[in-house]
Amino acid sequence: MGRGDDPRRVPAVNGTRCLALAAVLGSTSARAQTDDLQGKRWALGVQLSPYDSPAGHLGAPLAGSEDGFHLALALVGRYQLGDWSAIDVGMGLPSSAMGPAAWASFEVFGRLIADRQRILAVELYADPGLQLGFAGPDYYARRDNGFPGYAYAFGGGVTLAIRLPVGLRLCWIRNRFDTFVEGTSIVALTPSVETLFDLAVGARVHF
Repeated sequence: MGRGDDPRRVPAVNGTRCLALAAVLGSTSARAQTDDLQGKRWALGVQLSPYDSPAGHLGAPLAGSEDGFHLALALVGRYQLGDWSAIDVGMGLPSSAMGPAAWASFEVFGRLIADRQRILAVELYADPGLQLGFAGPDYYARRDNGFPGYAYAFGGGVTLAIRLPVGLRLCWIRNRFDTFVEGTSIVALTPSVETLFDLAVGARVHF
């Protein structure tokens, strides 16, 4: 070691290299995510709700279910605004315990991990929004302890609700399609205030 060499300067050099490497990796990840968005901002798919609380009578009955569980179905769409935000919409049954409805929400998400080939990326998201639809027959069953009939699926009171979903999404093959699981708290404001919970799984194709 020469007279001008100072061993105390080595950690500083290594620290600078680590920062530079982190900046390059971060830039590469951001660029990869931007590349995934090219031409694939729209998405359309379906979601199923295997668990609702309280449970209801609307939706597809599950085969072999002794308790009469029903599977709520809905069409869902998504438009990705950028690297961290999107607009989501849905139409169908938000829960087996509610009537048909439509909803829209603003999604905030973050990418947790992604492999180099971008075959799989994992994202966490929150998706608060508003829902408008029918209260459904189970609303009256909960109030009067008697099921009024399926005709009330499109009749009776109108429900305005706040949706508070939180979910985990898997993006496949450079964002060509995704699968997701999400839990949603639904706070109905009309005809009366009540809280419901829905656990949904789904898949969407991106284009």
